Amino acid sequence: MGWLLMANLAHDCSQLILTLTLTLSDMGWLLMANLAHDCSHGALSRYPVVNYIGAFFGSFPFGWSVVCWWLQHVVSHHQYTNEVGSRWDLGGVWVG
Repeated sequence: MGWLLMANLAHDCSQLILTLTLTLSDMGWLLMANLAHDCSHGALSRYPVVNYIGAFFGSFPFGWSVVCWWLQHVVSHHQYTNEVGSRWDLGGVWVG
């Protein structure tokens, strides 16, 4: 009977560890992606070098390039916000 209790305890612990791992990794992703996004818009600091460093540290763990993200998101996506027919967003499809 003791082995059955130990097996249940091990199963419960593994579920807890999996849940914590997924939750903490998701929270980390959201925090880092938010840091990279806000810094790419220049929203963290009035000093561009601080924003660049923040964007680098927010994007580096995911293998993102700060420059590529800035070109795709800030220049390509936000340049034509609310202008019908002039946004290049969805994988090569013109969106209005």
